[in-house]
Amino acid sequence: QTLAFDAEGKFNGNAGCNSYFGSYEVEENNLSLGAIGSTKMACEEDAMQAESTYLAALENAATYQITGQTLQIRDAEGNTLVTFSKQ
Repeated sequence: QTLAFDAEGKFNGNAGCNSYFGSYEVEENNLSLGAIGSTKMACEEDAMQAESTYLAALENAATYQITGQTLQIRDAEGNTLVTFSKQ
């Protein structure tokens, strides 16, 4: 999976099978992702399940932390939902 943020408040990436996109807001280390839209290509069942789990995790984003080249997106309780490494 990939995730990219732009300076205009938009994000996009690839969830494994489909591309996804939306808008975001950041205030201090709080992160709010708006509704996530995606393409509708069909893939193998395992890939589709992994993609659904990944997108559901992003929908629960509340905070983030950057350490070196690593971005961790966390929920409101501080649990890590997704970890990314800069390419």
